Amino acid sequence: MDEHGLIFSDEDDDSENDYQVPEMQGVLSKWTNYIHGWQSRFIVLKDGTLSYYKSEQDTGFGCRGAISLFKATIKPHDFDECRFDVSVNDCVWYLRAETPEEKQRWVDVLDAYKVITCKSTCDLHQLITDYVEVNSRKYMNPMIKNFLLICDVSLVR
Repeated sequence: MDEHGLIFSDEDDDSENDYQVPEMQGVLSKWTNYIHGWQSRFIVLKDGTLSYYKSEQDTGFGCRGAISLFKATIKPHDFDECRFDVSVNDCVWYLRAETPEEKQRWVDVLDAYKVITCKSTCDLHQLITDYVEVNSRKYMNPMIKNFLLICDVSLVR
């Protein structure tokens, strides 16, 4: 694990391609309700699922909630530079990082996770080609570029 809580896993060895699937964990604030407001929660990205726990010490007791990233939408908030939302259908998690940089790390890893894990259900090459065309290399976030390089995509070299 690096200083940002980022872990790389290559457990899926039955694949022809050598993709490293990112995992991430750390403390974010999660909106609970109007009575309790924002609460610190330990968030874990692993195996296509974003899970949360009351604290890191509570991970042995099971998660308090989980959301699959497969069809999730990750959306940075329009005004709050530390907030982003993760939603699937009508289930929405409102999450907030301590800094805009930390928020961007989470958004980048979640977006990259969707790109990398999509390989089994869609044409990864076309997906990345479209992504690179929309986001020129000049402006591409270095973390996303590194994930694409891990996927051995010649377009970003």
